[in-house]
Amino acid sequence: MTDDKYKSPWGGDGDFKGYDFKSFIKKPPSDFNKFFNPQSFNRNVVLILLAVILFIWLASGFYIVQEGEQGAVTRFGKFVRISTAGANYHIPYPLEAVAKVKVDRIQKEEIGFRSSSTTNTITSFNRGAVKKLLPEESLMLTGDENIADINFFVQWRVSNISEYLYNVNNVKDTVRSAAESAMREIIGHSTIAEAQTEGRAKVEESAKSLLQKTLDEYQTGVIIENLHLLKVDPPAEVIDAFRDVQTARADKERRINQAEAYRNDILPRARGEAAKIVQEAEGYKGQVVEMAKGEARKFREIYTQYVQAQDVTKKRMYLETMETILKDKNKVILSSKMNKSMVPYLPLNELNKNK
Repeated sequence: MTDDKYKSPWGGDGDFKGYDFKSFIKKPPSDFNKFFNPQSFNRNVVLILLAVILFIWLASGFYIVQEGEQGAVTRFGKFVRISTAGANYHIPYPLEAVAKVKVDRIQKEEIGFRSSSTTNTITSFNRGAVKKLLPEESLMLTGDENIADINFFVQWRVSNISEYLYNVNNVKDTVRSAAESAMREIIGHSTIAEAQTEGRAKVEESAKSLLQKTLDEYQTGVIIENLHLLKVDPPAEVIDAFRDVQTARADKERRINQAEAYRNDILPRARGEAAKIVQEAEGYKGQVVEMAKGEARKFREIYTQYVQAQDVTKKRMYLETMETILKDKNKVILSSKMNKSMVPYLPLNELNKNK
């Protein structure tokens, strides 16, 4: 027979088989109060239960931070320390609490569109993974007063867990809004042609730097890993007209380049010809001047000799003059002693030829 102290509340010796639960339920409340009276519990059992509860409560302070994570420990809601990867301990709730964040995970924010894929690949936009286009985010005014339809994404990660958790209410929305604002400012100082061609990398780098500066001022605890432009096009409503304008600009540039090439070909040759003419003129000038100086010196010398001996000088000048005149002429010299009547009969020309 079982002791009354340890009898089952349903009666009997602890065997519940065949017990009438309906009759137990119909018992008056006084029977329950009698059973649950604190005076019926053993004091040692209560102490053991309290010790077990205290142990479980203290043991709940142990936690593990995985690799690539950090834990932020708060005491009464105030941040106190950061816990790194491995086993850690904090005073159990509600005195202290811990929030774990993956600091090495790269997150992505899309501006101007929302993709159906959660991957961070650059090619997802070009593979038709776009789920929704957002013109209110993508349409931006450029520096040359055009409207550009721009889609881009930003990749970021957590750099300071305390700032990330407790300085900004919604970091993802903040990064997206700040990225859109930074891109609008940079595009507002650029032309659409620059953003589409050689200035694309500069736009990306400038927008990334401005975005990082803004997030640092907000103390978001976020670092921007990458900002990539996916599309820079005019709005669909005017894209045909824009292409016509771009074609006209290309033709203009082509004609300008042709003119520049022609100028670069003609001008050096013209400059060369001009330099050649100038050099020839300078040479001719020097030659004429020197000849004139020589003739003047010669005249002065002859005049000096003429003053000293006029007859001799006259004769010498006559001989020199005649030498100059008759040098290349056909001539026959006859002596005064010869019979002048013979001259018409002499074959003078034949004699010169034979000579």
